[in-house]
Amino acid sequence: MLQFRIGAIPVRIQFYFILSTLLLGPRDSGIHMALWVGVVFVSVLIHELGHAIVGKILGYDAAIELTGFVGLTFLRPREIPRGVPRAPVPELRQSPWRNILVSLSGPFAGFAFGTLIFAVSRLPSFPTTELASWLKSQLLVVNFVWGILNLFPIVPLDGGHVFSSILSMIFGAKGARFASYASIAFAGIAGLLALKAGAYFLIFLMVNTIMINVRLLRSGTEGDEGPATPVEELRALLDEGYAALGRGDGHIAITRAETILKSPRTAAALRVDAIKLLARGRLLEGHWDALMHLLEAARRELGHDELMKFEESARQLDRPEEAERIRAFAAADR
Repeated sequence: MLQFRIGAIPVRIQFYFILSTLLLGPRDSGIHMALWVGVVFVSVLIHELGHAIVGKILGYDAAIELTGFVGLTFLRPREIPRGVPRAPVPELRQSPWRNILVSLSGPFAGFAFGTLIFAVSRLPSFPTTELASWLKSQLLVVNFVWGILNLFPIVPLDGGHVFSSILSMIFGAKGARFASYASIAFAGIAGLLALKAGAYFLIFLMVNTIMINVRLLRSGTEGDEGPATPVEELRALLDEGYAALGRGDGHIAITRAETILKSPRTAAALRVDAIKLLARGRLLEGHWDALMHLLEAARRELGHDELMKFEESARQLDRPEEAERIRAFAAADR
């Protein structure tokens, strides 16, 4: 694994990213293979930097990881030192437009990079060799064609996240379910077209996409009177919730935590982890009333040390009244 930083943004590159890139690329020559890895690496990194930079503008700390066939950007609430004027992060966190802005920033960073490559290629001094022409075409394909495909309204693509956010604004909590149903339909159609064209890797991606959305639907539809969710699925939901928290998506974290807490098979330790996830999701979304009720009701399960972490977060976010109430919860439980 390779690690470095771009400014304040840490970047990790897994070996599997290089291997999967080679599997997708040309095999006609060693030079083309090496250049292909460079094309994908630079293009995907710029895409993820788009997500990360906009996330930082919105008040998050960001980290990038390139792994498998994808790049990932992780966002978490920025620790705000005392005495430092804060940006209006809580207000931004309450807006679903935040998710849309972060999701669109990746593809449009790629479009900007592709436009720059095209402009440079039009300069009289640009090399006219076959290799330079090949390199230009690969950069344009990856940044424009891949970017357009990434805007398709299919979860978990960036366009799917935008689609889900828009539906959530219109239909509330049901919006994410509608987005998953639509994603399954779109992926099914794309898979059939890929099968007809013999694009077997695209078929694999579409099948994987359908499986992801079926899992999301199963995890999001368990209710109080529905069948009990198996323990391994509950743990998978917990992992999904914390991953969403890392991306700065408090809504998904809250949904996953509430599903776990509704299940009759939730063990005590898993319940505590779900409560922590729910509390952090509400903190991230700025749902202070709901957060305070949760912390008071679950103060014994959370314990003094965990409550004091929320007390510190409340102070950093300039919520002194909530911070004092949380401190009182912690003191009452000692």
